[in-house]
Amino acid sequence: MAGRASIAYFEIEHFGCWTAIAKEYGVRIRTLGQEFLSPQLFRASVALMAKDLRDLRRFISVIKGFSSIARVNTNSISRAYSLDGERIRLALISFESLREGSISDLVYRVGGLILDQEIVEGVERWKILIPRSSKKVERYLEERLRSMGKLLRITFSEIDARVFCCDPRSLLNDNEKRAIELALNSGLLDYPKKARVADVAKLMGISPATFIYHLRRGEKKLISFTLSNKIH
Repeated sequence: MAGRASIAYFEIEHFGCWTAIAKEYGVRIRTLGQEFLSPQLFRASVALMAKDLRDLRRFISVIKGFSSIARVNTNSISRAYSLDGERIRLALISFESLREGSISDLVYRVGGLILDQEIVEGVERWKILIPRSSKKVERYLEERLRSMGKLLRITFSEIDARVFCCDPRSLLNDNEKRAIELALNSGLLDYPKKARVADVAKLMGISPATFIYHLRRGEKKLISFTLSNKIH
């Protein structure tokens, strides 16, 4: 009999890991992919983001000295980008790391699939899918994590089909999609508002109350989708 599937989300300060020093250099990290090369090694590709190019270069240099890191390749370091109103530098690197003592290996051992993984201010944030989960598997995962560092948070939840939905617009019916498009294009969602509900509703040929009904339902679906697919 197939086991139930579950989503595990956890945050941890991983003692002794290279990720723990990311806060010191102001570096934010997002995992792009992983490959298990052998029983001893795995390869990971990650994006590194920092405000200062020197901090980014120093961080890359320092992690090369960790005993768990076998090899680091810097693929590219970009010019400055704007992210959330701040100028940042972006580096793409790949590295080979020892599996022993890594959270990646633990995820692999419980049959987990990484949905999202990032390091913010030295805290690792993981969101994984466990296709064949159980209370025993979940208890084992939590116990092992507590032995590896300071476990700040861990939750398990039932799988949600929205995890696999690539286009959030597919969640909306025609009326919800039209209401949101009109509200956005007319300036109804601006602050201050550039349109009145009554005028936008007239464009759909419906009452203001019905328009608000479709708009709010559509907004709720999009917000729920966004939050369910964010790592935090």
